[in-house]
Amino acid sequence: MTIIAENIEPQNGLDDAKKNSLLFDEELILYHDRYYKLHSSFLRPTKIKIDVNFFKEEIKRYHSKFRYFTNKYYKQRYCISLVNIDGTIDKEHDITAQPLDLLPASKHIADWEITKKTEVYKNLKSLTPLRELDEYLTRSQILLWHKNASFVPHIDTWPDQSCKNLRFWGVTNPENYIFKSLGESVNMEKIEPGRIYLVDTTQWHYAKATGDWQYTFFLSTKLNDSVINLLEKLLL
Repeated sequence: MTIIAENIEPQNGLDDAKKNSLLFDEELILYHDRYYKLHSSFLRPTKIKIDVNFFKEEIKRYHSKFRYFTNKYYKQRYCISLVNIDGTIDKEHDITAQPLDLLPASKHIADWEITKKTEVYKNLKSLTPLRELDEYLTRSQILLWHKNASFVPHIDTWPDQSCKNLRFWGVTNPENYIFKSLGESVNMEKIEPGRIYLVDTTQWHYAKATGDWQYTFFLSTKLNDSVINLLEKLLL
């Protein structure tokens, strides 16, 4: 028997919910394409650049406030929040100082819901260049690593509308840093100290410090049309 395609009529019909789901699929495709147009490479430099020497002097006043990343003991790996859940750096625990997927379900919170700026962000004049992103900044930290500190291979974001943030990255001493994405090493000789880069963390990546006193600017912003329009002006 020959089946003619145009005569096939699904018996379960197509109600409004199904029609809406088809429209939603199209939105996801468009969103995916726009995301990867923005992330045309793993790292894209922005116009934002921090004066590394100035920063290194200023941040000393907060050295006593740094904590272990993941709230566990890793001797080489510390952090301090620029944007966290309540704007304070003095509590015993900062739940944003760890991968958020480690939180119990009852305390789940997403990066884009974390928007309270801390005194570190407000007081350090060396961080003034970050004001370009001020309106949109979400969970952000300064990492302090010593030799052999690392993040194991992981991803941070995904290219659909359920993930509503972008990631940015920069380091103070690129010569003492290994950064790999999908098994390919970033050429650290081309990385400018203090330059802030848009980073595509939908790709598997890992990082490792090969020297002491390595600061990393580990930033995120909301992801919406306003941010994308801003980045079109900020990306080099």
